[in-house]
Amino acid sequence: MAFATSDLKFNVSGSNRVMTGKWTCSAGDTAGTIDIGSANVISAEFDPNLASGGPAEKPLVSRSTSGSTTTLTIYHKQTVTDGKFKIEY
Repeated sequence: MAFATSDLKFNVSGSNRVMTGKWTCSAGDTAGTIDIGSANVISAEFDPNLASGGPAEKPLVSRSTSGSTTTLTIYHKQTVTDGKFKIEY
């Protein structure tokens, strides 16, 4: 299964916007990406939420900007079937 997000929710916390949801991926697949648009990303937390199968290793998350689009890249190493994430921007 390639990197995918689901159950997306958008909220406001003070003057910031918050996106939460679930994520999945398979070990060995290419890194996943999420486009945020023209926003400054304050924080991005991806929890693999592993129930078993070894220690849960949080993925490295990097951000890049091209034109007016900010993109988060999620470099996962493990298979994740029920991960949760929160992005504040």
